[in-house]
Amino acid sequence: MTNRLRDCLRCRRQRVPCDQQKPACQLCVALHVFDECHYPEDNSVSNQLSPHLVDYALTSRTDVLTQVMAASETPLLDDMLPNNDWSIQDPELIPTTNDWILVYSFFTANERSGQIRMSIDVRNFINNFYHEPPALRLTLCAIAAHYSKSPLPESVSLSYYQRARKALFRAADHPSVKTAQAFYWIFCFAYWKGQPEIGRPFFKAALGMILGLKLNIDPDDSSWLLPLNLTASEKEERRRLFWGCYYILKEYVWRNASNPYFYLKGETSRSCY
Repeated sequence: MTNRLRDCLRCRRQRVPCDQQKPACQLCVALHVFDECHYPEDNSVSNQLSPHLVDYALTSRTDVLTQVMAASETPLLDDMLPNNDWSIQDPELIPTTNDWILVYSFFTANERSGQIRMSIDVRNFINNFYHEPPALRLTLCAIAAHYSKSPLPESVSLSYYQRARKALFRAADHPSVKTAQAFYWIFCFAYWKGQPEIGRPFFKAALGMILGLKLNIDPDDSSWLLPLNLTASEKEERRRLFWGCYYILKEYVWRNASNPYFYLKGETSRSCY
């Protein structure tokens, strides 16, 4: 057992485990708080940051600050009041800096984010975080809180889930790729929480929206999309959303071969094939 008296002062203050590495422990390195990582023998030469680590620390903190500024520099008004609707925005759906930091840390320092990073344009999402639809933004916040490397209370991820659910109910009548992504990922969230039955309606909604938006047709073969001038990443997001849902549905069909449409009753499931 390590001597807690030798932990860095920040870890002792936060009451979290410290590996006592010098010049900075791994937790402080991961959180980009190198300048706060000090040990009791702070005057010793061995505890001073090396030039390389100082450069890395400054670069990392500068990059984060730059991205926060870039993500929030555009006024929120246009996004908060679509179609000239001047009703007051629900406070629960407004993004915060803490939300951004949570998602940024998840995508940049958590290996569990790999599946999502393969499905959406993460760089664009982070840079436009404050202008992303509430449903998708809050859903990814819920997932980030669930898989946070610094353990968060269960109530945090569930609070994000409840807010995302509210946003999805509001967005359900306005089909879009991002709304379909939100339905898909909130289903995944419920599944990872061990509650697949709760996620089932969201998955059905995702499939219905995918078919309504004709995501089952490759964007390169969709002439009606030409006026949108979709980027390569936007086209890829459409493909990966469709195939993600397809493989989940295929797995359920395989597991229930005697009743292949048990999961999604009606024409929705049949149309997917």
